[in-house]
Amino acid sequence: MFDEFDYDIDGPMSVAINRGIIDPPPDSASLVASRCESGNCTFPPFSTLGYCHSCEDISDQIQNKTGKDTKGRLYTNLTIQGSSLQERERLLWIGGSNTPGSKYIILQSSLDSYGSQLPSLSLSVLMSGPLREVDLFAPESGPRIDSARAFNCSMAPCVRSYNVSMTNSVLKESLLAHEYIGQNQLSPVSLITNPTPYGYLLATNTTWRNGQLEQCVMSKTERGGLVRVATSNIGAAPDYPTNFTGNYSSIETRWIEKDCVWTFGVPSFHAIESGLSEALDNMKLSQFVLAPLEFPHAQPKTSGGPMAAKNIWKNGTADLDSMDKFMAGLTDSITAAIRANGKNGPAEWVIGNEWKQSTCIRVRWNWFAYPAILVGLAIIFLIVLIWQSPDRVAHRGWKSSSLAVLFCSVDDSIHVQTSDDHTREEVLNVGKNVKAQLVTDGEGRALFVKA
Repeated sequence: MFDEFDYDIDGPMSVAINRGIIDPPPDSASLVASRCESGNCTFPPFSTLGYCHSCEDISDQIQNKTGKDTKGRLYTNLTIQGSSLQERERLLWIGGSNTPGSKYIILQSSLDSYGSQLPSLSLSVLMSGPLREVDLFAPESGPRIDSARAFNCSMAPCVRSYNVSMTNSVLKESLLAHEYIGQNQLSPVSLITNPTPYGYLLATNTTWRNGQLEQCVMSKTERGGLVRVATSNIGAAPDYPTNFTGNYSSIETRWIEKDCVWTFGVPSFHAIESGLSEALDNMKLSQFVLAPLEFPHAQPKTSGGPMAAKNIWKNGTADLDSMDKFMAGLTDSITAAIRANGKNGPAEWVIGNEWKQSTCIRVRWNWFAYPAILVGLAIIFLIVLIWQSPDRVAHRGWKSSSLAVLFCSVDDSIHVQTSDDHTREEVLNVGKNVKAQLVTDGEGRALFVKA
């Protein structure tokens, strides 16, 4: 993703950082590109490089110093002593000699590196709640503070394991586990003067292969296909080696399968650090407080400052949960950029299984047995009937069946007596007195004639 010795952040990561602190999506899976033509796919669990975070509430470390300035005006001074190498003191100064209508700082942040575990960044935030109105009867008191909070969040490269599926074109991800990456104990101690691309390393005890979590093969001796790592880097994120004499042969090592070893380059870490520092370090959020006679009972709650600071402050309602969600949006966005811009591209993508929805018909053939038998017998009966029947109608034996008259014609002498000119009663009388016999005409058809 980055050139080995280029600490400048690239475009995709810069966009990811700004998206993460300004407008993170509600679902981090929407940041990840995927290909599933049917919109329904399942993927085996897998691991990937990314960024992880943790947050803690350090409000108990706030020092509240309330007093009067040289002009006798009350002020509130909130401080938290910094823990970084610079020993920066985070400070909120509210009230005092500032006149009503002044702009008061209600949030301040600092981003520090070189935490207890490398590589890590530490974001400290000190904030107050919304400022209360100036006392109408004692305007010299200045604005009041109802609450103040402080948080410290750390973030560092890690290995994330996911379970992923797509249903109706919606990708869903669930985080199964994560492990932080620490200082590679076999790299030069001074990573600033000797920036190796593999300065940070984690060797895992297990790894996902084709959806199965398998144990990583380790050996004390060199073997083909295995990578040499320090034992302290296996399943742990160590800091700089302590009391290191420069003798690498004294470091205990193991040989481990290549797909169990995860590395993160020093240039990559510092490039991300520069982007985060520009966006989060020394943020300040301010609020105006009006004169008491202009706006005595309801001061405006609007604030001025970076959008990231506003998203953290949340109109003075920030708590540990909201701070954790802010950091989750940021680290998820950074992780998505790392996944999308890996050096091997689609060759490192996880291959899933695609499935399509379709309508299927299940035939229960045993239910067709009875009607099939009936139809078969009817067909056989018809065939036998046709085969056994004479060719001519007159030769067929109708016996006493009344159906015979349907296939016979009537002689003209009889037909005249029953023509349309006769009434129904006349036709019935003719029928009572007429005697007919069934004969064969010249064409072999049955014919009724007078007897």
